[in-house]
Amino acid sequence: YGIWFDSSSNNILTNITANSNDYYGIYLSSSSNNNQLTNITANSNMMEGIYLSSSSDNNQLRSNTINSNGKAGIYLSGSNNTLTDNNIWNCTSTIYGCLHLSNADNNTVSGGTINLSQAYGVYADSGSDNNNISVNVYQSTRADAYVAGSDNRINGTFHSGVGIEMAGANKILYLHGDSSFTGYGINVTANSVTLDFAGYSITGDDSGEDYGVYVSGYNDTTIKNGGIYDFYEGIYLENNENNNITNITADSSSDDGIYLKSSSNNTLQSIKANENYIGIYLDSSSNNTLQDITADSNGVLGIYLDSSSNNNTLTNITADSNGVLGIYLSSSSNNTLIDLSL
Repeated sequence: YGIWFDSSSNNILTNITANSNDYYGIYLSSSSNNNQLTNITANSNMMEGIYLSSSSDNNQLRSNTINSNGKAGIYLSGSNNTLTDNNIWNCTSTIYGCLHLSNADNNTVSGGTINLSQAYGVYADSGSDNNNISVNVYQSTRADAYVAGSDNRINGTFHSGVGIEMAGANKILYLHGDSSFTGYGINVTANSVTLDFAGYSITGDDSGEDYGVYVSGYNDTTIKNGGIYDFYEGIYLENNENNNITNITADSSSDDGIYLKSSSNNTLQSIKANENYIGIYLDSSSNNTLQDITADSNGVLGIYLDSSSNNNTLTNITADSNGVLGIYLSSSSNNTLIDLSL
């Protein structure tokens, strides 16, 4: 170890270098609380650069530089800690992340840069709840952030192939602010996930075939209360059912605002899907309810039902000023359309 605090509290560490140790650069264990770690350099340690074990709470880590450690740059298992403007680079673990939260609750992470992870930039496991995470992440092999706990709040700039993976079944993930992505936005990989945008938006970079929210093979997803802009497709649901999309704006996608493929028994309510190529596209998707929809000024179609998209109900639909048609049904039967403005 470079430095080991065991049941040691109210210490201040500033301008410390803890490099190339056999285990940890700095290790806080057994209720080491209320410590301040500032301007620490912890590079090339065999394990983590900085490790806070369980019950190490209310610590402050600020403006630290943590590079090229054997596992995570920072491992956090305590509660109510504050991490500000820490830079974590070159993390070689292929399982977890540069910043690893394990059974860690009510922590705040903001600022700094996370770059070059062989797995995830941030990894918050299923026991990590109620954390506020605001990060700038680059070049993560698997995703910039992996979240499996509940009631976490996240935002930032995400520059890898997948921005956020939400893997917590029966859990809620909130946005903590507007966020931008150069790849996929949020990839849902569990059943019964709720994505609450909390009034914020996610924005793509208008390039490639990236999706704002991507859900394939998982059921009972709720997506609500925000905006999705400038992706290839705003929301993509495939091979699933019983999803709920409410109070969402899905605009300015280069293909579809919302695309359902073999996705049935869904409810789409209070949706705006404007200025896309197609506003809302149902492909082989049946028994869906679309209510209070605005699909205006799309390049080709406002709403498109195709390939045996049957038994859908569309109520209170506005589909004006689209390039070809407001609503188009192709090889789709037994649908009900009520209160249309075209």
